[in-house]
Amino acid sequence: MTSSFSAVGCGHKPHTASFTEVYWTDITAPGVAAYPKSKTIAERAAWNFIAHGSDKLELTVVNPVGATEPFPPAHASSSARSTFAT
Repeated sequence: MTSSFSAVGCGHKPHTASFTEVYWTDITAPGVAAYPKSKTIAERAAWNFIAHGSDKLELTVVNPVGATEPFPPAHASSSARSTFAT
């Protein structure tokens, strides 16, 4: 599953430790926007599904900090291109 650093990195006091599987965005913290909340809820739901689902399923999640390349082709929608505007 491709998640986001937003699922683990928001709503905390600043710290220098590495983020591990025990960290989650605090969706109740003031100022946490809808996107981090939605990524947190979705990833936690996926882990819950695996924990209470079939023994035959496994889950791996990648939480990238940012995606920079490849840039979308010229025929991509204007909203997709604006995401990569410099």
